[in-house]
Amino acid sequence: MKTADQFPGIGCFFEFSPPFTSQRSDLILVSEREILVVEGKTGTHHSRLQAQKQALSYAYDIYNSLRVGTDRAVVPIVLQESTSSEMPSINKAISNQDHSPADVAVISAKQLPDCIRQMTPPTGHVDLLNTSTWMYRPRASIVSLSQEMFGNLRSGEVLKSLADNDEIDRLVTRVSELIRETRDNSEHRLIAITGRPGSGKTLVGLRIAHQITLPDPSDSESDAPIYVSGNGPLVEVLQEAIARSYKTSYDRYSESAISIEMARRVAKSHILEVRGVIAEQFRIRTNVVIFDEAQRAWNAKHMRRKHSDQTLESQPFEILKKMSEKTWAVVICLVGTGQHINAGEEGMSTWYNAVRKLSDGSSRSSSTQSTWRISVSREAQFESAESTVSPDLELTVDMRAGSTRMNEWVNLLLESKLNEARDCRNSFPDFPLLVSRDLDTVLGWLRSNTNLRHRETAGLLASSTSGRLTSYGVRVASAASDNFPAVNWYLERPPHLDSCNSFDFAATEYRCQGLELDRVGVCWSWDLLPRDGQWVPRQLNRATGRWNKVSNERKQEYRINSYRVLLTRSRLGMIIWVPRGDQDDTSRSSIESDEIYETLVIAGCDPIGSPQRIKTPHP
Repeated sequence: MKTADQFPGIGCFFEFSPPFTSQRSDLILVSEREILVVEGKTGTHHSRLQAQKQALSYAYDIYNSLRVGTDRAVVPIVLQESTSSEMPSINKAISNQDHSPADVAVISAKQLPDCIRQMTPPTGHVDLLNTSTWMYRPRASIVSLSQEMFGNLRSGEVLKSLADNDEIDRLVTRVSELIRETRDNSEHRLIAITGRPGSGKTLVGLRIAHQITLPDPSDSESDAPIYVSGNGPLVEVLQEAIARSYKTSYDRYSESAISIEMARRVAKSHILEVRGVIAEQFRIRTNVVIFDEAQRAWNAKHMRRKHSDQTLESQPFEILKKMSEKTWAVVICLVGTGQHINAGEEGMSTWYNAVRKLSDGSSRSSSTQSTWRISVSREAQFESAESTVSPDLELTVDMRAGSTRMNEWVNLLLESKLNEARDCRNSFPDFPLLVSRDLDTVLGWLRSNTNLRHRETAGLLASSTSGRLTSYGVRVASAASDNFPAVNWYLERPPHLDSCNSFDFAATEYRCQGLELDRVGVCWSWDLLPRDGQWVPRQLNRATGRWNKVSNERKQEYRINSYRVLLTRSRLGMIIWVPRGDQDDTSRSSIESDEIYETLVIAGCDPIGSPQRIKTPHP
């Protein structure tokens, strides 16, 4: 057997496990154009075919999980006692097409150097041991990331390359510094992290909860940071995803199995729904709480109505009041810009008002008085002697979509800046952004472009006030309280009928905020109509069958933000369906739906299906 120094241009990794998988290949060899996935077997008791299947499975893990797997030829090889005299070849790389286990080469240890010599000689321009550029862009889904962080018992060094970028790394480092400073000075601090949709706020929160361990030295019962959210579907989906991953990993690497109920308890120790945090019987054991979707925290009026308790203050106040009992505490708010979508949500002002009340003791429901320092990304967010500005607390780069300018396009569209939106769209032509009048065309595109074997996801989304889409067979949960199988919708795959890929349900903004799909079909209804250079939010009067303009400015903002949420859920491509309507039905006006369609085409959406006449772009 040749030694490593005789092949200096080849990268070598032992026991390599791609992200989001629990399998580990014995060895991978990396050149600038090839990756050899080697599975070694000793003795004669191993089945040749079983070994070939195992090597092929490991190779597909790399091919599916890593961008480098499609940039280079991935070749599975079984290293086993063999009497074959044939010259081994590395030409049988796997692809999207079915690759037969019988095609996997089985070689002896003496033949491995011959395989290595067939690999591309190094140019010296590529660091073959640097895995930081191996991950796909866009980053992996938040479900996959949470499973890898909390559910995989052996996530190892590969975790460092989980779609990180410099911005996120700097932010996590800065937050770690603020937490240590707060602990060392026995202070209480509110940290507001802001970011556009898809910029990685939830990823930041999960990384802090996973990586930072700063217990209170004076409290032996203090726990690691905990991630909480008022977004019920997000918490529900992440908890179940982590539990399933944890059980699989535990059963694989431990001597005994674990029940799914126990795995779910483990998941809930990391991620909680905020209602459990504010309950009187709940004892917060950590000094650091990460609150996701903080802009959606409830005000006092909403809290009292929801809990039938007139003594309650706002959600932020109740949380900060509990944390004030600690010798030191940090509450990290992850704030999505333009994403408050429901009554009772007043953005970060609710948090700042809670800080003021606690500082001056003005709350009627608590005698607690404590000073909370505030760290924000921009000074205008909160003006106080107790606030400090840290610009690196803002995320600006979209890491969800295949294009970093997708969010910019959505904002320009919803601001009715159609020509600017079209110019923006032209800057990322490789990202699918389509529009169609035909639902079958939409479903056909989603199905044909989504690889279920690679566990890709696709689904329909619709506004909770969309109305009339049931006429076309689209089943929409019309309110935040409607029953919706969120866990199955995001985690299951066909033939399960509740899976997003079965297209039996359209998720609303309440059910998809904070989550994402690989490909999205947005169902655009008559509740948001372009009129005189702006978008007009409307409400359906079912008694008259007519749409009425929403006059309340706050509710207008909620409606536009709802579409902002729907339009920013896609990772790999989006298609928008605009129904053709009916000229004899005022609730499904064909003239109005034509206006919506034409506006989207002018803004840069590519028509697919039956061609339509498009008006001249706005001057």
